[in-house]
Amino acid sequence: MHLRMASRLAIIAPNRLDLFFSSTYSFSKTYFDEKPESVQKIANQVRVLTGQQTQVKFRMDESEQKESASTETSQAVASKAPVEKHEFVQAVETIFNASIGQITRVRKQNQ
Repeated sequence: MHLRMASRLAIIAPNRLDLFFSSTYSFSKTYFDEKPESVQKIANQVRVLTGQQTQVKFRMDESEQKESASTETSQAVASKAPVEKHEFVQAVETIFNASIGQITRVRKQNQ
């Protein structure tokens, strides 16, 4: 599932394959950072397909990050405070030893 979220791939060097994720799929990239056994399975499949040992790397798509960074406003940063104080968010942070990395407001569709 996470592998499908890659926005593009590139052969960076001989025997090296880089898969890029847009910022909206940073969780998918993080999944591979935390699961080296999954990365090894992918590298093994690439070896089966190509007959060569290949290093597989997962990266964030920097071209998209530059665009999104330029559009970020102080209003988005200011809106983080009320979310951090919400009891549900505090419970999730405690249970999973997590912290808020990004907040995206989603508008409800009119029915």
